[in-house]
Amino acid sequence: MKNLMLTRTKTVLLQWIMTCILILLIPFITIIVNYYISRKIINEQVKNSSNIILSHMQNAIDNKLQSIRNLSYLLLLDDNFIKLSNSWDSDEFFDLAQTCYDELNSYNYVYNDINILIYYPYRDYVITTGVSNTASSIYNSMYYASNKNMISYNDWLSLIGDDYSKSSYFFSDYCSYKNAGKDSIVFGCTSPFIYKETANYNLLVSSPMDFIEDDLTGLPDRTFFICNQDGTIINQFGTQLDISHPLPVSSPETSDLVLNGENYYCYYATSPITGWFYVLCTPRALYLQDSLLMRNVTLASAIISLLIGITIVIYTQYRNYRPIKRIMNFIPTSIKTDEQNEFQQIELYQGEMHRLNQFMQNKLNDISKNVRELYFYSKLKGINFHIQENDINAEMNLDFSGKHFVIASIYADSHSFSSDDIMKNWELLQFAITNVSDEILHDQLPHEHIQDEFFHVFFFILNDKQLEDWNRSGLSSLNQIYDFFQNQFHIDLFITVSQTFENFEQTSAFYSDVITTFEEHYAKNVSGVYPTSQSKQKHIFSNTKFSEYSKEINLAVFQHDYDRAAASVHSYINYLQNYNCSKIIVRYNVYSLIATILMDSGDYISQITRDTVESYLANSLNCNTLEAYESHINQLLHYLCEQNLNLSDNIQDRENQLVKKIKNYVENYYTDYNLNVTSVAEAVNLSPNYMSKIFKNNTKEGLLSYINNVRINHAKELLRTTNINVDEIALMVGFSNSRSFRRNFQNLTGITATDYRNDVM
Repeated sequence: MKNLMLTRTKTVLLQWIMTCILILLIPFITIIVNYYISRKIINEQVKNSSNIILSHMQNAIDNKLQSIRNLSYLLLLDDNFIKLSNSWDSDEFFDLAQTCYDELNSYNYVYNDINILIYYPYRDYVITTGVSNTASSIYNSMYYASNKNMISYNDWLSLIGDDYSKSSYFFSDYCSYKNAGKDSIVFGCTSPFIYKETANYNLLVSSPMDFIEDDLTGLPDRTFFICNQDGTIINQFGTQLDISHPLPVSSPETSDLVLNGENYYCYYATSPITGWFYVLCTPRALYLQDSLLMRNVTLASAIISLLIGITIVIYTQYRNYRPIKRIMNFIPTSIKTDEQNEFQQIELYQGEMHRLNQFMQNKLNDISKNVRELYFYSKLKGINFHIQENDINAEMNLDFSGKHFVIASIYADSHSFSSDDIMKNWELLQFAITNVSDEILHDQLPHEHIQDEFFHVFFFILNDKQLEDWNRSGLSSLNQIYDFFQNQFHIDLFITVSQTFENFEQTSAFYSDVITTFEEHYAKNVSGVYPTSQSKQKHIFSNTKFSEYSKEINLAVFQHDYDRAAASVHSYINYLQNYNCSKIIVRYNVYSLIATILMDSGDYISQITRDTVESYLANSLNCNTLEAYESHINQLLHYLCEQNLNLSDNIQDRENQLVKKIKNYVENYYTDYNLNVTSVAEAVNLSPNYMSKIFKNNTKEGLLSYINNVRINHAKELLRTTNINVDEIALMVGFSNSRSFRRNFQNLTGITATDYRNDVM
């Protein structure tokens, strides 16, 4: 079998290596095809990207043109500027000029990227955003602001004083006070609303064209032209080209042009606002060079990758097989077959593990739904939950600090309907009680709902604010439930409510008062909502007493000592009566003792027939007094003791069963660092001393030593099969700290945990 697995492993590795090499060779086959395909794709991408860029720039420019024109028309309709043109004297003119200046500054806050210049020729006066003054003063300011890069004063006056009665767009560096010397797009118009021709004024609204250069910053070697309708270039941006002839805008399908001796891709778009043509030109060599470079780089990288890849594949396949080999050690022999290689067997193993994990997860989900209810149920009954209280509260997010508690039970009177109706509609009735109660109580009073046989128990957990709500409306909410079932179903409910208490450990005592109060009213057949008596003294009977009596009676049955078992039952009943427990509570706790005995004695009394045990329990249910009830329980104990004695004359058989049970418990809970002799004794329901004596007599080993050996053996397994560090393994196998683990490991094995791992690896 070993030779077969070795041969198959080498075959699999060889197949993997050859497959990887063939995969690495594929780039050589596709590299030439890829070059031509990529070249075509690049051309298409160039076209698409250029069209997108051109469309973006067209939208940006047209939006800017539209904004300039709209603002110009808005200013032309402004009465203040018209009044300024028609002013009669200088005082009125300068007063209105100040108003217009302030208004332009207001526009500047809204349109901060647009500059406005208004020229009144007959006054030789200019108003612009930021300043208003005579034309000569404005010119001088612009002259120095542009580093003396200005046209002459007369040319400037001709520019701003030209006839713009037919509104037009043009490019100029000298129509903006704030952007003097910067290339700007200008919309010029002359006011059409002035009655005296001498009083006309020109409105020049401009915006710098920096945004076009910014858009082309990330696009090197490209040139953007703005042409008129015959193709004459009005302006160009980006890489400057020395072109004197018009561009063929009349035939925009011509995308390939020769400009300055180089081949360019050219793309065209028309402005719907001005009729101008926008042309984006991109050098063809820019993309062909990238395509050639991509081919050469791809070829070189493919060769290097092939050599490196072959080396890595061979190395990694052999290296990666080592953990596969270790995994194979965990696979059960039932899954291993000669027809499948390791990877197929691991797949089967993983599938089986997934199925088992899914099954366990479903089981755990089913159990977890009931844990919360079981916890509160155990508190109502005063039973130890056998799990640390802090762990329960942390797991279920329970916080009882500063809380107040109230218990309410609901019981549906069976006398309200016939026995046939009970059988037919019982589940429907329980469903109705559950849903109606939750609907009325849920929103305002948070609670836990527990089903205790025929009782619906509502355990309210209230903070100070919620306690005020309870005192104000709690009983009225319960009366709503009572009235609903009276009116809708003609069913009498017995609703019993405890007094408010702050100590969560008093839960069972207050629930006992609830049951007692219910019995009193049920005996009188008086339904309704009743609180328990406030004057009644509350008692707490210890959960440890139940454990003590349970161990005592269980040990007596184990040793077939009837007299001691009967005396313990009698003592426990008297103990419960001293705390004023009702008959129901007394019976419940005694039945819990019997249930514990039957479960813990299952290995020893398995021959007892079910009918015999059930007959004793059934007879005890019909007793009217506790004395008669105790008598029937004693008969059952006597029967159990006799059966235990008859099963085996040799007590050694029973002790062997007990030792087996202890070992199983340790194997299941060795990871709990609280596992010790006391916790194991509590689990098997025996005293620690008696249990330890039996275990040592039968195994020649102390229980603590056995627990330690189990933990160390599991630690060895983890050291051999995982890479988990030693400190984490110490916690995983139940040691509270790594120092204790290291000391115990070396004492039992003679070497340290680290040395052990190095040896086995």
